[in-house]
Amino acid sequence: MISQPIPTDVYEQAADWLERLSTGPLDNLSKRRFINWVDADPTHRQVFESMLNTWSSPELERALADAKQNITLKDRLRYTPAIRWWQAALACTALLIGIMAWQLTPHQSSVMIHQYATINGETRDIRLEDNSVLTMGAASDVYIKFTDQRRLVNLKQGAAYFDVASNKQRPFEVKIGSASVVAVGTEFNIDRGQYFTDVVVHEGAVEVAGSPDGKPVLLKAGEQIRITGRALGQVQNVDIRRTVDWRSGWLELDNESLHYLVERLNRESTKRIRIDSPALNDLRVAGRFRLKDSHQTLSLLAEAYGLNVEETPDRITITRLP
Repeated sequence: MISQPIPTDVYEQAADWLERLSTGPLDNLSKRRFINWVDADPTHRQVFESMLNTWSSPELERALADAKQNITLKDRLRYTPAIRWWQAALACTALLIGIMAWQLTPHQSSVMIHQYATINGETRDIRLEDNSVLTMGAASDVYIKFTDQRRLVNLKQGAAYFDVASNKQRPFEVKIGSASVVAVGTEFNIDRGQYFTDVVVHEGAVEVAGSPDGKPVLLKAGEQIRITGRALGQVQNVDIRRTVDWRSGWLELDNESLHYLVERLNRESTKRIRIDSPALNDLRVAGRFRLKDSHQTLSLLAEAYGLNVEETPDRITITRLP
């Protein structure tokens, strides 16, 4: 337990290092900076290890192991016990959720760090500390950092619906790679895929930017936009009352790619679904598909588009009929 008040910036620095490490191995310069930061003050190690004790991420474990392998022998001797402790903490961490809340003195700012993940076929409703409600889709992963000044969410993968509690002094920002969605009090859905992200506003308005220095676009209720890399697509109108999205267990598509559909089926399926031919990825499909019944959906696709579906004990493969 941390018994003495520690400056807020130490918590934020530790959280930033955790977030960077959780995305994968650091480059050599960053590894050295990380080791130097840990060594600069005993409180840095103390706060980092306290946060790490509640964090679950295979990428973070690999990145820490990689950092250990690339420091000098002198530093390795000095840091090996601590790194082993970090890895042991990771092994004991719950698979799906890591939560850590630090309550400082009444006169200090607070930092709230959360990480939530869902497995295939699982959805989950989470009420955040500001009374916002986060609904996570299957196979999704979010990192959350709340301070007194801002509410930051990083949607690393999957889909999430946000019902944001209004607070003009603490904007609610969702990061999706380089892009961002900023709200004050509103409801919106974000679906992050491999190649692009869809944002749909159900109530209120949000600002969407493709990059930190990009010009934001105002998206109002009944509008949607697609983000591809750092580029924003055209704002389109959508009938919210008739919209069918992942929360209903169904997906309604109009001239969307087969890859798009299969990517979302994989979030629900117990077996990995793969498209055998790259040429099939861009096959355009349309219709209403039940996400939780991949067998029925794939059977309909096979019949409608002349496809062949082969199932083995560990995967399902889609090919074109000879």
